[in-house]
Order: sequence, then C-alpha cells, then structure tokens
Amino acid sequence: MTSTPFIGGADALALIGSGNAQRVASQAIIRQLAQSETFQNILDKARAGSVASGVQVQATKESGITLTQDQVERLSAAADIAEANGAGRAVFLIDGQALRMDVGTRTVLGPVDMSTTGVMNDVDAIVTVAGAGQSATAQMLGLPPTAGMNASLRRTLAQRA
Repeated sequence: MTSTPFIGGADALALIGSGNAQRVASQAIIRQLAQSETFQNILDKARAGSVASGVQVQATKESGITLTQDQVERLSAAADIAEANGAGRAVFLIDGQALRMDVGTRTVLGPVDMSTTGVMNDVDAIVTVAGAGQSATAQMLGLPPTAGMNASLRRTLAQRA
C-alpha cells in the first residue's frame, strides 16, 4: 500500500471530475484505490485477529472485576475479534472465569455465575480467550444472526464467511 493518506468517497469523485487541472492528483487517487485492500480482505483479517483497534478493555468499579495488564491485552484483542464478527454483548471465557462485556464500549460489566442454571438472553456471543503466553486469537462460539441486522446484509456476510 502507498504511504499517501487515503482519499475516498466524495473527495475522490470531486478530484477525479474536476478537469485537467487535477489530472495528476486524480490519477494518483485511482492508482491508490486500485492498490487498496478490499473491504472483504480487511474484514477477514479483523475476524482472524490481525487488525487491532487499539481500544483497551476496562472494568467498571461496580463489576468487582480486577484485570491484570496481560488480561486487558488478551481481552482487548478478543473484543476486536468479537466486534469484527458482529457481537454487541458477549461472555468472554478467560483464565477460568466468565465475564460479561459490552463489546462496543470494551467495558467488562461483571462476572457470570456459571454455578447455577440460567438463561442469558442479553448476549449474542461466547468468546474463548487464549491463555497467557498462547496465541492472541480468540474463537467465537455459535454467533447467531443479529436480529436487528438488515436481512440482505446478513445473507451477504453469511455467504462470504
């Protein structure tokens, strides 16, 4: 990829359509767009854990959860994977504990009591997180189609998965 800042959307169209004065810039933009990764490639990398958001997980004071720096890093990487796979709220299985997290805000909401029978209907994914010193990838378990997602988009994403 080029090191030139990416110009896309309306800016690219305006430059391309602005006539001869912008011909050199237009050609550079066209070359850059041709060399850019496809959205599908970027999405595949994100789902595999190769794209990091840089947003760290935090636990609310009310959650009673204390995380080590290593756990924060592993949970942050796992949250990136969960988000790339469409999860909004998930249970993360890490170091023998189950933690409920708002994936979008990267906030650990609290522990999940696994000692009793119950239904958690406010989560849409279960994410297993590798142990300390192991591969930083996470595995999504049984993510169902999101009820609020556009049906056409859901079908398209399912075909590409």
